[in-house]
Amino acid sequence: MKQYILACIDTKENAKGVCDAAIYFANLLGAGVTLLHALEQSDDLEINITINPNFEPKVFEEFAKHKEKDEQAKDKDGKELLNYYQNYCENAGVITNTLHLHGDLANLITIIEKDYKLLVVGKLLDNEQDLQIKEIIKSVNLPILLANKDFHSIDKALYAYDGSDNLDKALNKVLVNPIIKNASRVLIHLSKDEKKAKEILEKGKKVFDKYNKAISLEILDRTSPSDLVDYAHNNFDIIVMGAYKNMAIKHIIFGSFTNEVLKKSKLPLLILKNYKEFEIGI
Repeated sequence: MKQYILACIDTKENAKGVCDAAIYFANLLGAGVTLLHALEQSDDLEINITINPNFEPKVFEEFAKHKEKDEQAKDKDGKELLNYYQNYCENAGVITNTLHLHGDLANLITIIEKDYKLLVVGKLLDNEQDLQIKEIIKSVNLPILLANKDFHSIDKALYAYDGSDNLDKALNKVLVNPIIKNASRVLIHLSKDEKKAKEILEKGKKVFDKYNKAISLEILDRTSPSDLVDYAHNNFDIIVMGAYKNMAIKHIIFGSFTNEVLKKSKLPLLILKNYKEFEIGI
């Protein structure tokens, strides 16, 4: 059965970067691509009714008609966007299909994610999309590639390693059949305690050794997200990090460090999960 990558096409601004990333990984993995556009329902009407219980029926009807026309226009734009980038991907030699769905993007992805190997999402760094990306990371079990607008091939990958068992579990999953292939890898730990950092990195190296994956070790004598991002921008093409589900409290440990890297990094980010909910066959 052919593997597929799920790529979210939500705006014209990030669609090309998302497709370029999806094409790149599809070629690496011998996979096809599914382009997803989700049209989220507007809550404007419900808000007006809640705020004003004396909402006039005539005004209600006019508002409803305006809302319907607006959503029809968005629906048409979404279908055109999907059609354009389906042709774009197919012209690059990648088998491509499309999904045009209505509803919350994160919820829709959780329903269909078991059929996919990788999720690709665009990264624009505005406040609204920042919240959407966080919700996706919290909800989805797939590895998530946050693609920048100017995505290019990956020659050097930086793995940010915290020494946690959760990240080791995620690495054990992806290293069976790596998502990132034909790239040099560096495992990095941020710490001012060199002795402890070496111990942590050796623990991580054992995971890569288990799958005969070469990796170099680096200690960054800094501790802030900005330091990691600056180091990565000068030396690498992608940052790989972990986000983990705490099953006792049913949420993602989404700390300030990860949050700051998401905001500051202009590189693509690959977010690994520990896949507690189901096996995804990678």
